[in-house]
Amino acid sequence: MAYKVLVTDYVWPSVEPEKAVLAQIGAELVVAPDGSEATLAEFARDVDGILTCFAQVTDTVLRAAEKCVVVGRYGVGVDNIAVDTATELGMAVTYVPDYCVEEVSDHVMGLLMTWNRRIAYFDRLVKTSGWGSLSLTIPI
Repeated sequence: MAYKVLVTDYVWPSVEPEKAVLAQIGAELVVAPDGSEATLAEFARDVDGILTCFAQVTDTVLRAAEKCVVVGRYGVGVDNIAVDTATELGMAVTYVPDYCVEEVSDHVMGLLMTWNRRIAYFDRLVKTSGWGSLSLTIPI
């Protein structure tokens, strides 16, 4: 028996990596043409698993997915998945709790350094008033 996995939506160039991984177990990957509830419910009817990014995996979608045993979220959180319904139906719900953690922390550190050194403020002053018109109030 071959498995079937539904991808509700994605924002990257392709799902070839997913296809390659699933091919190793003989599973078929199906991509929904849009993220509407009606479309997802129709495509979910005979799948064993659902992968979602931003699409709403609602009560209706989950109840239509009678064979489904797992719903996986590409990313952090499960706010777009009807977790209570999935639990009631015996479906496992997974997500990636550490997705983008390093990137977010790098970004925060960059913003802190920008704020601390007043880079955006001085950039704006130089652009609006010219290079020579700036009197520095803190040493750089």
